[in-house]
Amino acid sequence: MKRVNNYKIRIVSNYEYHFESLNPELGIQKGIFNVDRNLIYSKFTIEGTNLNGFEIIKRLDDICYANGSLYDGEKLINTWNAVMNKIE
Repeated sequence: MKRVNNYKIRIVSNYEYHFESLNPELGIQKGIFNVDRNLIYSKFTIEGTNLNGFEIIKRLDDICYANGSLYDGEKLINTWNAVMNKIE
């Protein structure tokens, strides 16, 4: 299944970025990216809800592999893995 999120990203430092995106199914997602070489650690919340989660993204060349989870408060409600390709 194909999913598309459009992100607005603000640089805080070389290793930290704040972001906001509109998730088509959940709403406005806000969070932080922490970058360590070819890994991105992402924590996020969904505005106006108890939904929150995290994602770990590993870049190999021009392809990123992601694993994440979504919680309602502290209850795990969903996990995923994805392959992301750069759009030219």
